[in-house]
Amino acid sequence: GKAKVEYYLDLSLVLPSEKDAAVTKTPSKKQQAAIDASSNPEDYLHPNNSKHLFVPCSVVKKDLTEINNNGYPNACLVKTSQDGTLYKIRDLSKLIPISITDKRGVSDVLTLSDVSEASLLHTLRVRYARDDIYTFTGPILLSINPYKPMDSYYSEEQMYKYYTQLRQTTTMTARPSPTKTNNNGNHKRPVTTSNNEPHLFQVADRAYTALMDHYPYLATLDHEDETIMDLHNQQLFDQ
Repeated sequence: GKAKVEYYLDLSLVLPSEKDAAVTKTPSKKQQAAIDASSNPEDYLHPNNSKHLFVPCSVVKKDLTEINNNGYPNACLVKTSQDGTLYKIRDLSKLIPISITDKRGVSDVLTLSDVSEASLLHTLRVRYARDDIYTFTGPILLSINPYKPMDSYYSEEQMYKYYTQLRQTTTMTARPSPTKTNNNGNHKRPVTTSNNEPHLFQVADRAYTALMDHYPYLATLDHEDETIMDLHNQQLFDQ
């Protein structure tokens, strides 16, 4: 069958009037009976909820005759994939479609097919829901507070997992040594990649690797009481 197209729900496109902007979850038979019997069906309607901002949604109905004839020719009814909440949208053409890859929550937002506020928020929300609190933006690591203990996330086993993987996937542009430099006089650095999920350990490992590559003599010295700047200044003085 035809694949269902999903969009990021933009709440700014919800119809403006109180009546048309109201939303409701798709009711069960029992709930529908209660609504029909109620003297105030509006009690079952809820105002726009920020939890639905940019969540995936699909079009339920395009032909909203009464609304289409009142200045909204592209108005439609959409339903959130999250919980079936219904919204009346003023212009379907302004909704951004979601690709299959983007929907699942990529580990690096720069790999999104369309980098936007909607895709970024959706990616972070999806990853956070499955306890992936770290997300890369290129070399930058985004972190969201989990508000709960995550001891296993920072275990020694996890640390070695990232350390080992980075070492195994390192490809050297040149073997670093105290005397091996490139044309600019700087030591050539390894290019590291990893199939692991983004993690603080990756950032720490890359920082340490870059430091030891730039100052390879540090690995052969024992300066317990000296800072990195002390050693750097000593190197400049020796030159």
